This record gives sequence, C-alpha cells and structure tokens, in this order.
Amino acid sequence: MESKPGTLSDPAPVRRSKRRTATAALLAAVAVACALAALIAAGVIKVPGPFGGPSAPVATDLNGKPAQLEEGEGLSAAQREQQKATAAGLGRLQVPSVGLDVPLGQVNAVGGVLVPPGFTSAYQVRNLGVPLSRADSGTVYVVMHSLRNGGVGPGNYLFDVSSGASRVHVGDEVTAGDHRYRVDGTQKVLKSALSRDRDIWTAAPGRLTLITCLQRPTGGPSVDNFIVTAQLVS
Repeated sequence: MESKPGTLSDPAPVRRSKRRTATAALLAAVAVACALAALIAAGVIKVPGPFGGPSAPVATDLNGKPAQLEEGEGLSAAQREQQKATAAGLGRLQVPSVGLDVPLGQVNAVGGVLVPPGFTSAYQVRNLGVPLSRADSGTVYVVMHSLRNGGVGPGNYLFDVSSGASRVHVGDEVTAGDHRYRVDGTQKVLKSALSRDRDIWTAAPGRLTLITCLQRPTGGPSVDNFIVTAQLVS
C-alpha cells in the first residue's frame, strides 16, 4: 500500500569554539526532542503539556488521533512564550523515501529544555546551529516528536519501532525548505549522553541534523534519541 504524507501504511513502522561550549551548556539539562511523547486515549486529559494548563485541549498526531505529552514533560506558560514556536513558515520537511512530508516551523530551546510544541510539524531550532538561510555556513538542527502506543509523529517515519532500525538510508534525499540534502548517516544516542556528543554539536558547513526520540518495541519511556545527518546538495 502506498504511504501518503501524514499517514503510515504500517501502524508499527515507524528510524571548540565558544559557540560549541554555549551549545553544550544549553543542552545539559535534557535530551533534545520529544523525550516522552505518547498517545493518550480520547477523553478528558488532566496532565500538564505544551498546549496549556491541566485542562488544555488535546493535540492531535498525524493521523488526527489525540496526543499529549506525558505528565511532567510540559512547559510552563513563560517557557512556552520564550519558545516563540511556529508550526510552519519555512516550507516543508520531506524525506520521500519514507513518505515523510510535514510543515517546517521554528522553536527556541529555553533554559536547557527543548520540547517541540506540536506533533504534526518539524521544528528548526533557532538558537542552535545556523538558520536555513545560512545552511551552507554551519549545521541546521531540526527536532520533531515521535509517538508510541499507535501514535504517529513525524519522527515515526524515520525508524521501524519493531526493530529500532533506521528506515532512512545513506543516499536518501531530504528537503528542508528550499534546500536539498543527501543522508550520510544515522545513529542512536543515549539521551543522557546527547548533550556531550561533540560530533553532533560541532558546527559543520552544509550539515542537516534531524533529531527525534527512538521509541521501543516494548513501549515505555524512550531512552535513546535517533539522529539522521545529511549533507547539503543545493
């Protein structure tokens, strides 16, 4: 069955400078991207999350099903304001080989915390690396949620939950806004080690780094981040 953007045909698929020092300090508090996102059954949700207080409306995943961050993973109202998040505006993030095609917005890391504010977009991080407008001068960082318990976020397209293996391969094309990249590697990194990984946070001209959480086939909180790196083509 052909996959369409925003859906998955298989419910289970779904893979030193001063600046570097500042980046490491910014990320020391938490692992990047979607940490403990999970699908929540329809009904009244009484957990804090990135969309408001305890009685905030539930957001949806890429299949239109209700989803919310787990209790304790949300941000305060002040932090949400500082994120200055936009769910679109930079075009699309596309990986045609796996059917990923979602809006590309922007978000700030705030106080060492980086939580993408929605489950249907990818987000370029403003205060890490370089913006897409200067893609040839450094690394562009893009974060997104993946979900478990049947949920589908952008990150679910990148790996196979049942095996933990990447669905993205070296040589695959990635489009971020007006720029085209070629995948040159994938890896998983313990969340506790992510902020100390110099290879990930070293500026590299023309690099794109996609980060999501790697869900486990047995369910439960994710312990790894999944990383896709690609090199600018045009």
